[in-house]
Order: sequence, then structure tokens, then C-alpha cells
Amino acid sequence: MMELLGASRRQVAALVEAELAKNPALRLVGSVGQAGEGADLEVSFDDEGGFELVFRPFPPLWMVEQPAPTAACREQADFFRTALAQREEVLVRVARALVVRQAVYLRGHIAAPIFVALGRLADEVGLHPTTLGRVLANKTLASPQGELDLTALLGRPLD
Repeated sequence: MMELLGASRRQVAALVEAELAKNPALRLVGSVGQAGEGADLEVSFDDEGGFELVFRPFPPLWMVEQPAPTAACREQADFFRTALAQREEVLVRVARALVVRQAVYLRGHIAAPIFVALGRLADEVGLHPTTLGRVLANKTLASPQGELDLTALLGRPLD
């Protein structure tokens, strides 16, 4: 099973479909629904300078075996739920740090994001830079500036 931390919403939805296709005895209770569509997070700002960051979670997912789940099936489903919860926690922590640094840009007060060094941001959120790179890859944020890739919020260094 691929690592979910670096997976986009579309990749997670595809992973669920692949797991179900591999084992016809499994069925999905709940639905991935629109999980492959839209931004992973959404930020909105208030008039006092604060912001609200909302993670757009997947609908509840359970993979169960017919007619009754085996211990291995329950273990796989528990692993999957734990991995999705870890993905959410890390993604929100990273996005919050980026939104704090880029609030002026996201509010439309400047034309481009301020440069943020990947290594410095990794230290701030407690991740290795390569892990942070995977977390940022293929993730989007719905903001007043439109839907943005999280990597775009790192900005570009001045020449």
C-alpha cells in the first residue's frame, strides 16, 4: 500500500478503488464520493487579521469483508483510517504554518508569495525536508486568491 502522507486526494481515491478491485470479498461502507475532487484545505480570513483553516476530509471509509470481516481485514481498515488521520494532522500543521507566513499574499496585499525556505519550514513543523516535499506535492488550498498548489506558497527566492 502506498504511503498516504504524500498522496493527493485523487491518489487516495484511486488507492481505495485498487484495494477493492484486488479483493472482491471487500466492499466499501461509506463512499469516497467527491474525494478525488477539490482542494485539500480551505482558508478564510476575518476582519481582525485572523484566519480559519479547514481540512476537507474524506467521508468515513471502512473496508469490510463479506459476510463478516476477518481480523486481517479489520487490521487493514484500521491501518487505512490511521494513515488518513495522520495525513490530515500533518497536512493541517504544514498548511497552518504556510498560511501564517503567507497571510499578506493570501489576503491580496502583495502580488506574489514571500519566499519560504523548505528546510526552515521543515524545522518549524518538525518534518524532514523530503517528507515536507511529499506533504506539499499535489495538495491544494482554496483561498481568496483562488485554488493554489501548496508548493506555490513557498514562493521563489529573489535573484
